[in-house]
Amino acid sequence: MSEKLVLLTGATGFIGRHITSELISAGYRLRILTRRSTFHPQNEGHIEVKVVDYLKEETLKGIGDGVDYVIHMAGVIKGKSFDVFKKGNIYTTLHLLNEIKNYPIKKFIYLSSQSAAGPSGKKPLREDAKPHPVSFYGLSKKIAEEKVVSSKLPYVILRPSAVFGEGDRETLSLFQMAKWGLSISIGGGPFFNLIYVKDLAKVILNTLEKDVVNTVYFVNNGEVYSPQKLSALLRRVMGKEYALHVKVPKRIAGIVAFLNEYYAGLVGKESMLTREKFRELKQYAWLASNEKLKKEVYNDFTPTEEALRRTYEWYKEYGWL
Repeated sequence: MSEKLVLLTGATGFIGRHITSELISAGYRLRILTRRSTFHPQNEGHIEVKVVDYLKEETLKGIGDGVDYVIHMAGVIKGKSFDVFKKGNIYTTLHLLNEIKNYPIKKFIYLSSQSAAGPSGKKPLREDAKPHPVSFYGLSKKIAEEKVVSSKLPYVILRPSAVFGEGDRETLSLFQMAKWGLSISIGGGPFFNLIYVKDLAKVILNTLEKDVVNTVYFVNNGEVYSPQKLSALLRRVMGKEYALHVKVPKRIAGIVAFLNEYYAGLVGKESMLTREKFRELKQYAWLASNEKLKKEVYNDFTPTEEALRRTYEWYKEYGWL
């Protein structure tokens, strides 16, 4: 059992909860940074909690004391303007780095996104490809990556593809549509990669423990999906025989995204389907090579159908479907 201390941000989110469990199981002690004063971890013997405001650097003083590793996941995925992403992804990362640089940490692991690299076209991107993000979210993650590299800390940057698994609300709609016998694509695409959240948690643990540093990895299971292929897998998992596939023209999808964003603004909520998100959805493909990851970090991915089945059973157990 390790007595090493990991500083973890974003632990209260969907991915963070799985990573917390993986680290605790591996014997690490955790110092969790959170904006929520109401957060009370179950495993209090291995976890200490510090309430911070990433935009107020004074609240971060002393967070790196005794820390061996940092895993930084905190950020925002929804926003009406670049300013929201700038504060939530760039400033959050920069202020954390400014404090952590004062301590002799062994590794700073940053959970970025494939959006930072941009769409791929037919050929999967490799880590040395020049980033070309097409959304505010992707641009903010790209700039945050640059802050990590320029900090001179020993770092690893992970760029996961679309993440799914138990507890995820963002991909729940895909399961709901499959349950209703419906499949939707925008202009027939896009083609994309996936990563199961429990595999992602293991990737992060391996990245922490293996002798890899000052490098970038795309994180996915290596398979290529389309909306139709994913829908077929979901139907098989759910025991549904047929689905109506609707191919929405990009022009119509753009109008729907605008109306959805407008409505969300009226009711004072953030929405995933915005004009910004549409810039990503209308691309032909989001594909990245996982060869470097398999060679250096992790190559034991859960079969997609099995991972989808586990997720479906979780949704049913907790009344989400």
